[in-house]
Amino acid sequence: MKSKEETHSNSQGWHVLYTYANFEKKVHDALQIQKIETYLPLLKVEKKWSDRMKISEKPLFPNYIFIRPNAGKFNYSSLSVKGAVKFIKIGNKPCIVQDSEIILIQKLLSITTDISHESTYKKGDQVKVLDGPFEGFYGTVRELSGTSKLYIHIELLNQTISVKILNANLQRIAS
Repeated sequence: MKSKEETHSNSQGWHVLYTYANFEKKVHDALQIQKIETYLPLLKVEKKWSDRMKISEKPLFPNYIFIRPNAGKFNYSSLSVKGAVKFIKIGNKPCIVQDSEIILIQKLLSITTDISHESTYKKGDQVKVLDGPFEGFYGTVRELSGTSKLYIHIELLNQTISVKILNANLQRIAS
């Protein structure tokens, strides 16, 4: 049985925590109270109400929070926070976002508010599933579903099935 803390050989960078929709701020705040270093990039957006304009904040990357391992050890108790779902992995290894990428995001947010989030996939892309129950299967992107999920078609037993999969669990393959 693994302990709640595991040592990783690569203690640099940030791990990516996936949350339920609209739980990013709640999870971020709860982890801050636990003294876990997190980063949640937020965009300021104007919303028009019937009688006024309101400025609010929304996550740049919906459903994702960045968490820094502490002294080479990562505290998996982060998953016990209400709204936290899982850590994003590529195969069996945690997805690592380098410090330089976090710094770039911070710089972009400090100089502009005109940022939009777009999927890195488009209809027709050939992809390989990297994690989850369909790990190792290949498919074709058929429909985009928001910013973090898409539908792909997978051939099984001469039948085509559609599954909704997180972008982070896919890799584009050369066609």
